[in-house]
Amino acid sequence: MKSENYDFNNIESIMSIKRLIYKKLEGISSPVNNIEYILQRKATEHKKNGRMDLAIACLKKSNELMPYSNFEYSTSDYLRCFKHLKMNGQIKEAEKEEALLRKYW
Repeated sequence: MKSENYDFNNIESIMSIKRLIYKKLEGISSPVNNIEYILQRKATEHKKNGRMDLAIACLKKSNELMPYSNFEYSTSDYLRCFKHLKMNGQIKEAEKEEALLRKYW
């Protein structure tokens, strides 16, 4: 799967991203080519450009995929979606996201 196959400016395209099975990372490796990592970076771009709906969609999908990654993400990586939802005034949605995240902790 290549990230070019998806339109990161379209919520439906973001949400259509499927879970992948990655090879184990060896040595000093980085997840920069992993789709969940790319989604985290795209969320940052969207936030900077004032497109919180797309930033939140990227973070939700990233949170969905991170537990299956070959890289171990920190709690703060998972909490980005929760924080963005709260920042955007979506308190109920933030509470739902927090409940989902508790499954991983």
